Amino acid sequence: MRQLTIKEEKGIKGGEALTIALVCAVMATSIFIIVGWKMYQSTKGSIQIPGGFKFSWSAVKLGISNIFRK
Repeated sequence: MRQLTIKEEKGIKGGEALTIALVCAVMATSIFIIVGWKMYQSTKGSIQIPGGFKFSWSAVKLGISNIFRK
């Protein structure tokens, strides 16, 4: 392995790690938002995560016709 010259050292640009970290953070955030929105819009569902945690939900979506119905 040889030592880089001054010209080669000046040609090295940093920032790749920051860029990939930012892209990964944006992707993870967008996935969480989409999954959360799908869960919010669903009327019934369940999810099981590692560790034995299980969540289930059921909801009734009220429309205009259901609000005034007795």
